[in-house]
Amino acid sequence: MQKYFLRACAAVAALTVAACGSSHVQTAGPGVATRNARPDRIIVNDFAAQPGVVTLDSGVSARIVRAVSSASTEADQREAADKVVKKLSDTLVKELNTTGIPAAPGSATPMLAPNYTSLVVSGKILSIDEGNRTRRNVVGFGVGESKVTAQIDVYLQAPGTEPRLLQRFTADSESGKKPGLAVAGVGAAAGRVATTAAVTVGSDAASESLGATVEDDSARMAKEIATNLKTLFADQGWIAPAR
Repeated sequence: MQKYFLRACAAVAALTVAACGSSHVQTAGPGVATRNARPDRIIVNDFAAQPGVVTLDSGVSARIVRAVSSASTEADQREAADKVVKKLSDTLVKELNTTGIPAAPGSATPMLAPNYTSLVVSGKILSIDEGNRTRRNVVGFGVGESKVTAQIDVYLQAPGTEPRLLQRFTADSESGKKPGLAVAGVGAAAGRVATTAAVTVGSDAASESLGATVEDDSARMAKEIATNLKTLFADQGWIAPAR
């Protein structure tokens, strides 16, 4: 009984420390050598995303749905790309508005305003991989993970001048490495306490796996992009440094 209990505790500990979804930003272009005047607004343009960069969900249920659907593969890819772009833009606008510099989507903001200095955030989606949701739900631990990668360009548009590139970087975000449904029963032989603990952790993991999509990846990536931009803003003296 003690042996089973120790195994259950080890399993629960492993589930507890399993990594959540992650995102990364890597600067790939010029830094900002000099300080610039604080912009009056931030414009977030929808990122370019071609259907060809999308790898659709290879899970069993997704393939069945596509098999009985009248939509083409390209249409499904376009739909996935549009959802990622919208979630990325919406989240980025929301996050950047917390800086105190008004932010808005490019579609709702006139690009040419003679008396405004604008910081323009744009870019393109490099890849969208929906992974394998069946494996992600059942196995977890990164198996069947989804992932989104993008290139981000940040321009400063002063009145009467051409847009000037301030920074270019790449970002990626992937679904978590928490366990899937298959581990929910770990520790059952060790008694009621161990079983309850395992199921609790497993249920939390399952809820993340079942809800994980490339839209979640793009939202997480948008927050990481915003964090990177806030550092840039602080370096420029536009906002107070984060504490």
